[in-house]
Amino acid sequence: TPMASLTKIMTTIVAIENCPDLNKKVVYSKSMRSDIDFDASLSGLIENQEYTVRDLLYATMLPSGADATNALAFAVSGSIQDFVDLMNKKAISLGMTNTHYVNTHGLDRDNHYSSVNDLFTLLKYALNNNIFRTVFTSNEYTLSNGLVVSGPTGKFNSGLNQYNGSILGVKTGYTKKAGYSAATLFTNKGHEYILVTTEGRDVINHKGPNQ
Repeated sequence: TPMASLTKIMTTIVAIENCPDLNKKVVYSKSMRSDIDFDASLSGLIENQEYTVRDLLYATMLPSGADATNALAFAVSGSIQDFVDLMNKKAISLGMTNTHYVNTHGLDRDNHYSSVNDLFTLLKYALNNNIFRTVFTSNEYTLSNGLVVSGPTGKFNSGLNQYNGSILGVKTGYTKKAGYSAATLFTNKGHEYILVTTEGRDVINHKGPNQ
């Protein structure tokens, strides 16, 4: 199953685990967009500006920025391919036997796939990391250059005013090949639940691919 932007869950946890200094800085460059489609979701990083790894974690997860995922890869591993190798090694270590990554962002590519069970395993694991949980459950964040990035969690909660519970965090995704997907952490009656959905085909409004 194509996983669209749910890829970025792995991108984020791998970056956190392989970069002990979240204040490490990287300069965003044009080369970091080399494999990003023209209509992909971006966070608004500016060429030749400096960002911290912490900035890039939020820019990856909240506005689902493909630009930020590749910047993370360069910051942590020095190249996209080396970082993707780390993603695949992590998948193997977690027993995600139906998952393979070829990029950091989840845009449709051959041999880039996962399953609902594997994505559930991944999110459950990642939420045990306090840094990941903080990023995943944030509504918005101000990057060190003043850019404010925001995610969909607040919108989801406001749209579910009849729902007896609360969404703590959600990562959504969309590409033509993958359809709509979401990985959600929510509470109901004092208990936390994880819900992962993929291959949604309902006609709903969306900003564009890979949100």
